Amino acid sequence: VDIVNTDVDLDLVLDNVTFRGSQTTNSGGPANTNGDGGLQFRSFSTGAGAPVTNIDIIDSDFVRLRAQAIQVISDDDSVVSVDITNNNIDSEADIGSGIDLNANDAAQLAFNVIGNTVQSRGGAAINVTSFGGADIEGRINDNAITANGSGSGIRVLTQDSGATAIVEARDNNIVMGTGNGSSAIDAQARFGDARLDLTLDNNTIDSNPSAVADIKTTAGSW
Repeated sequence: VDIVNTDVDLDLVLDNVTFRGSQTTNSGGPANTNGDGGLQFRSFSTGAGAPVTNIDIIDSDFVRLRAQAIQVISDDDSVVSVDITNNNIDSEADIGSGIDLNANDAAQLAFNVIGNTVQSRGGAAINVTSFGGADIEGRINDNAITANGSGSGIRVLTQDSGATAIVEARDNNIVMGTGNGSSAIDAQARFGDARLDLTLDNNTIDSNPSAVADIKTTAGSW
């Protein structure tokens, strides 16, 4: 499902919905190399005023999706709030990442990612980014996260002048799959005066011996 919203206020609720099966061309068929994700929502603003969007994704299943299971993008001067609660996100045996939340330019993005089970393969399980002058603020709490293949369990990035983020990650259980040498938590403020305020508390991490660090935080380029 791909929703593009421009200059419209919107309340969107997905409750007990199933998104499934873009990894193959049909049930049990050959691999679909062009397979898409589950939900992609993009908010843009070209006119006067800032569109406000509230999204609730609750008690739903995102299974065997080749790209991001859930992707929300706030662009221009959009204001987006998203709650992702008690969902099952599982790439199973093929490629697929989990939750991808992004803000660009003068946009604002607030989020709660709470109580989900997320298994990714070949990408970050939970990825949060802010570019340009965008502001993001939110919580990643009480999630059971498994990152297989490559990619961190939780990744937070602010980039470019004016980008800011205030993020809390608390009470998560993060397991890095066999051979995944990425850091379980990877946080970075990069370029210009990008700012990241990060709170980490009571997370349980099971990393691979090949990982440089369980938790990696970087100020500046790396």
